[in-house]
Amino acid sequence: MAELIVIAAALEVPPLLLLYPSVMGGQADWLPGRTASSGSIIRWFDGEAFERDDGHLSGTAVGQLAKTESENEKRRRRGTVAINLSREHLWGLEYREMLVYRIDRARERGDQTTVDATVDRLRRLDEDLAKGIERMTELGMDTSGGFDG
Repeated sequence: MAELIVIAAALEVPPLLLLYPSVMGGQADWLPGRTASSGSIIRWFDGEAFERDDGHLSGTAVGQLAKTESENEKRRRRGTVAINLSREHLWGLEYREMLVYRIDRARERGDQTTVDATVDRLRRLDEDLAKGIERMTELGMDTSGGFDG
């Protein structure tokens, strides 16, 4: 996998395209003999969808555990939730950096209205980030590396 990532970086393409070069079309094989839509394959590779026990890909909304799901499907869905929480948190941290930058620029211009509004947004974002950390901790995720602002 590390070599695949290095090659993708050298070619300046997403690693997924090296594994699934036909994924840009409508349908592609995601496993030998198993075809799915390109969108489903991308979501599966990214952790947003999972393989059901019947061998098909499922992209059902995270958090809606059907009573008919097998234990394997529930376990995979919990993994999907963990991936999505991580992604949302990292996006939140990037957004936080942008807000801090915006506050600094507004202070330089003497624009107190923008400072106040952006500080309020930053406060709400920090609350959301803290809730995300709580949810990750509840799932047993290690939040010590890379999840703090």
